[in-house]
Amino acid sequence: MLKLQEQIADLKNRILDDEQRTYARMRRAITGQREESRAIAMDAREFNLAAEDFYRNELKRATLLESIGYLKSAATNTRTRAAMEQAGHLDLDQFWAAIESSFVNDRLSRTELQALIKIVLAVVRQYQTTEEERQDFRLPFCDHAPVHRSSHAPGA
Repeated sequence: MLKLQEQIADLKNRILDDEQRTYARMRRAITGQREESRAIAMDAREFNLAAEDFYRNELKRATLLESIGYLKSAATNTRTRAAMEQAGHLDLDQFWAAIESSFVNDRLSRTELQALIKIVLAVVRQYQTTEEERQDFRLPFCDHAPVHRSSHAPGA
């Protein structure tokens, strides 16, 4: 069934166990407590600052690591890996090792970010195009595309 057993079991657990529901997990992450009363008892400013910290740091980091994990797992397919390496003109294993920390801390160089964008586009193209369309695979538009940093990025 498309290797979804683990995801289905996780969803079932989240539905049946109140403490595994998204709001309960987020409340725990924000307040550091299991009790709902702790969130209600918190000063509004304190709760909002804790929530902002959770979103900007913990959740963002987890999401970015998950995305790199997805790209790494996509690279286990030989054809997808070849497309990724061709798009970025690099060795993927060395690239992942070099960028992972910088990626989750918003410190990628322009060159690293452009290579990562090309890799993501290569994966999308690999899964959304036909073999014939992939034969002429080029991403020249990425070479000189402007890269804009988030106003929340360090040094911005």
